[in-house]
Amino acid sequence: MASNEANGVHPSLEKLYQHCKAGLTQPGTKHLESTLYEVLDVKQHEGWSFIVIDAIDECMEADLVTRLLLNISKTCHVAVTSRFHPQAHNSWLVINLEVDLINADITLHIEEQSRKNKWSPKLSQEIHEALIKGSHGQFRWVDCQLKTLQALQTTRAIRKALHRLPKDLNSIYSDCLERIDMAHYQDVELIFLWLIYAKKPITLKAVEEILAIDLNEQTFDADDRINLEANLHKVVDSALVVINSTKDGKIVQLAHISVRDFLMLENERIGAKYIFDINDQLAHSIIAQTCIIYLLQFDNGARSYKLEDWPLAIYAAEFWPIHFSKVKNVEHILFQLCKRIMRDNSPQYLNWQKLYCLDDPTLSRFWLRLNPQDIETNIPKPLYYAAYQGWTNLLQDIIKEAQTQNATNMLNVLASNNIINIMGGRYGTPLQAAAFKNHIQTVDYLLSAGADPDIQGGEYGTALHAAAYMGHKEIVNALLKAGADVHIKKGIHGTALQAAANNGFVEIVDLLQADANSSD
Repeated sequence: MASNEANGVHPSLEKLYQHCKAGLTQPGTKHLESTLYEVLDVKQHEGWSFIVIDAIDECMEADLVTRLLLNISKTCHVAVTSRFHPQAHNSWLVINLEVDLINADITLHIEEQSRKNKWSPKLSQEIHEALIKGSHGQFRWVDCQLKTLQALQTTRAIRKALHRLPKDLNSIYSDCLERIDMAHYQDVELIFLWLIYAKKPITLKAVEEILAIDLNEQTFDADDRINLEANLHKVVDSALVVINSTKDGKIVQLAHISVRDFLMLENERIGAKYIFDINDQLAHSIIAQTCIIYLLQFDNGARSYKLEDWPLAIYAAEFWPIHFSKVKNVEHILFQLCKRIMRDNSPQYLNWQKLYCLDDPTLSRFWLRLNPQDIETNIPKPLYYAAYQGWTNLLQDIIKEAQTQNATNMLNVLASNNIINIMGGRYGTPLQAAAFKNHIQTVDYLLSAGADPDIQGGEYGTALHAAAYMGHKEIVNALLKAGADVHIKKGIHGTALQAAANNGFVEIVDLLQADANSSD
């Protein structure tokens, strides 16, 4: 974003930065939107503002971004580039670049490659004519053909290739899939799933770790690592997957956004010999399994491990819960893996928490310096994180195991051992964590199992404070029905009613006011 005024960091950005603990946590969509509106509101009075976005079609949340841009286009200038999709773009398309304009750029690219490869003027002209004719304005198609031609050693071979050019990108990618050795099929499918659905770019070294994990045996063997820098393109064609250098090291990426589209949307129309099963549920399940299996190897104290020797560790620790939560129907294998990593006080659970603290990532640095004995007393119990994530089935399983181990009457066990109401974590009790995260099913279960809605602690004070502050009306209603005390004052938020009022949640204010009046 640009403006004709430059006055340093905007106060709203500074506020967001501090809210995210000096950049250690990621802001939510609502915070990002409100910050953008605040910045634009000020800039509107200072002068013209411009937002320029390139390749919006490569954004996984393009619809959300488009709606936002349509709203703010009334207060600033917005310029967006994208490949043309008629149905998606008819609401905001203003300028459509004609093929002739694109062909001019393609011509420059062909001429540059012809000079680099020292092709004769006659051959260069033949290449230009053939590629312009076959491209239909697709720069990516031309680039793929030039790479193919560059690999050929003779003029005769190049001319022969020009007479059998693939008709489109799908044909190119389909041919690449056909050439994959069946022995590498599973590895390539894993690479595709990770590159499409991973939550951040995956390093080359991390991919080597992924391919050394046996999902069937649920094991990782460091001796199975391969040198992908030398061998990746022996496994999968460079037209599909590439290695790029960044400031954070070498990462593996799909060669182009059209590869993702081809793998996700075009499978039913391609004639490839091998059809990969690419879907979000399979991907999130496999990635979650891979991450947990990797973390389960850290079983004898994290101090014996150097993070630089385990390139997948940080990603696995941070993102396995996210991938797990995206699986709608968790199969038995994945659920059992989750139970293993969530076993209370196990070395694997403690080491996972040292790598990444789920509800407060800033604590991970602190815990890395603690002795194992100190960690056990500071890290929240698995029950807390199950509630925080809204994993009601796992929550029930943990409580049932406690019931089996200690007594036949679950409510007596919960009362005597304080399992449900145990304090721990940024938000206090499991009920407070579930209320903050808006997990209504988990809140209902905890309340039915005897959770106390009035226990005080954590960042917001009580479960009712957390739900009111966040604007979770359904949670507030459930807590009130369970007898939560609306009069409790805690911390900077005062009462739950004040917390809701300060954030403008009128319906929740009315709910709390009505309950307060009925109890007076």
